[in-house]
Amino acid sequence: MKQIALSKDARARVILKSTLVLFFAVCLWLNYPLDPDAHFVLSHFATVVLLAFTPLVALSRSKITVRKPWGTKWDYVIFVPLLLFFALRMGQSVGNQFFFGQASKIILVLIGWLCFKSLDPDGTLFGFVAIALPVILAAGFAVGIMYWTVTGKIGVDRLRIEPNDYEYVSEYAALMLPLILFSWDELKKINHKIMMFVVFVIVCSGLVLTGARGPLIGAIIVVLTYSYLARKRVSMTVWISAIVTFVLIVIILGSIAYTTGSQNDANRFKLDERASLDDPATLEAFTSGRFSNWAYLTTEMISNPNWIIFGSGVGQLAEWINSEGGFYRPAITNGLLSAWVPFGLIGLFGYLYFNVYLWRRMRRVEPSAYRCMAISLFLAYIVTDQIETHWQGTNMLWYVSFILYALTLARPPVLQGAVAKTAPAPSGSMLALSKSDV
Repeated sequence: MKQIALSKDARARVILKSTLVLFFAVCLWLNYPLDPDAHFVLSHFATVVLLAFTPLVALSRSKITVRKPWGTKWDYVIFVPLLLFFALRMGQSVGNQFFFGQASKIILVLIGWLCFKSLDPDGTLFGFVAIALPVILAAGFAVGIMYWTVTGKIGVDRLRIEPNDYEYVSEYAALMLPLILFSWDELKKINHKIMMFVVFVIVCSGLVLTGARGPLIGAIIVVLTYSYLARKRVSMTVWISAIVTFVLIVIILGSIAYTTGSQNDANRFKLDERASLDDPATLEAFTSGRFSNWAYLTTEMISNPNWIIFGSGVGQLAEWINSEGGFYRPAITNGLLSAWVPFGLIGLFGYLYFNVYLWRRMRRVEPSAYRCMAISLFLAYIVTDQIETHWQGTNMLWYVSFILYALTLARPPVLQGAVAKTAPAPSGSMLALSKSDV
């Protein structure tokens, strides 16, 4: 019976690996719009298919893992009313102009997270995925960069890799660097380390060539945070090499990318000598329209006392900014506003509390490559989410789900009250990269 169970689990594992690789390839390489007006892309359809596939994989295993949610009693007391409020507010928002587009994004992120948590509840495949995802991304980057070079677009336009525009290319790159560094940290064989170093160089090059500022800041946070946290476990020579390589890429390629203007994109850093950030027009150009977006949303919200506390509802102020002739923005471009605008101060409190919850969870994990990856990914996401709002980016909802899955993998002991201040860090290995995952 034991041999049968092992072969059954091994077969399910092979099927799951193949399915995830196909899913990631579709989401990164073939994520074309199916309905541009409804903001419906191929990865949304792939996520729904993955949801239908998930029960089949779970039932094909010798056992099904169901865990109690991690957290203290206070977490349950706070989260349950918040979730009920969010559900109620979404129900009241039906009929808002952009309700379907915004509500479907929230639902798709939750569906994707549920799929990843159900398919790999113990994190046994995380090592494999942490290699597969960056390799798939780097392969697309390599082809895109070569095409951009051959067609003479390097230094003329910002890097775009079909079907992803530069903002998605840069966000994928910045938020996948923690996985690359995690794999580089965990892999033992020198040829595997060399492979991940090549992936690191390609992804960093693609990021810089997009000319994006926010994701570049996120990448800097990742490299410095991971290097600092891993300083006692790994030779400093390794991390100095990574930092130096990253700096050289930024200096060499950045001198081209960040002085590039195109027909549709103004120079991101180089302003006219007469320009001043005190000038609204200059500030608007420098912030790519975000400043007017934030100012408009804030003005609208404080004009209604009920909205301040309970929010305007999902889809009410999501996409249209009232200015001369009208100015269209695809989404709210600030993480704090994306919580406050639809759900008010209650939603803003929920957003902040959930981030504190994740931070507590990661900080209590034993020193390990996973802990370095999770903390650096979390910090980069939080910072860049204030100028990009990743969960509202249509093409990358599936990856937001994966990030949420990655940040909620470890389950350190829940420490209560004063005990939490004096208890030692939990011990034991966590999410070690097994040979079968390489």
